Amino acid sequence: MPCFYRCIHSLEVGIAAYRNPDDEQFKDYAYFLTHDISMMRLIETFLENTPQLILVLYIIIQKEAIQTFQCFSIFMSFICISWAILDYHQSLRLFLKGKLKLSNFSSAIYYLWNFCFISSRILCITLFTVTFHWMIALHFLLLWSVFFLWATLQKTTFTKHKCLEIVYRATVAIILYFSWFNIADGRTIYRCIVYIGFIAIDSVVLIVSWVQFKFPSILDAYETHIIVTYMVFLAVGVFLRVLYYKSLHPNVLSETKQYYDEPDGIGAKTNWRLLSAGKTGQPTNPRMKFLAEQIY
Repeated sequence: MPCFYRCIHSLEVGIAAYRNPDDEQFKDYAYFLTHDISMMRLIETFLENTPQLILVLYIIIQKEAIQTFQCFSIFMSFICISWAILDYHQSLRLFLKGKLKLSNFSSAIYYLWNFCFISSRILCITLFTVTFHWMIALHFLLLWSVFFLWATLQKTTFTKHKCLEIVYRATVAIILYFSWFNIADGRTIYRCIVYIGFIAIDSVVLIVSWVQFKFPSILDAYETHIIVTYMVFLAVGVFLRVLYYKSLHPNVLSETKQYYDEPDGIGAKTNWRLLSAGKTGQPTNPRMKFLAEQIY
């Protein structure tokens, strides 16, 4: 229900911004609400939808039977997960002033590389789960601890309260288990390389563990195809990511060649707080404050 009210509130503010095109505060607050909703959608995607997709794949493999509608549903799930990442990144660039927007082609490449990475990652996790069952819980806890430490060492300042900041870092750690999520200012390229290298090694370990210890199943006849598919998706994902940062990143297109990207988690340096339960930092305009109080 809170998400529903936020969507209604965002629609109200959007209409108000349309009726008052000269009021920049309405427009900025509308962008903020859009970004806020996109972030909630992204969190829901990785905390709920992605684990559910892995569970569905696990059950189908165990039963060794799949229906046509299930194939369509699974394919659409992969598309929606990747789309949530792209939608969030676009809304982030729209919300942050001074940031260049993604072109249509850049958006397509951004989407495709995330689709390839997410698909290969989910494939590895599912195969490992099929073989080791509850061992996947230990694997998740180990990597979650590493990513939580990663977020802590970067000293994120998404919220104003230490307790909420811990919750935020814990949530980010879950997202990082599946996909890249930038949480700090500065040069992103080196952190991204470290993350991709770490995830690639972990995924290879999962695939090799499945190959070495798998139980006889319908997947045996497709073992080579599965491994090749994983390698192709990973290689294509890396290639598209390099292509994006080398030629299609907005900074490169504007002849500002720097490997810098905005943090996906922003909060302390903005006028309003994302996912905030309080009313601190709301707009000073009385009309905007009234609209903000409808949801915060």
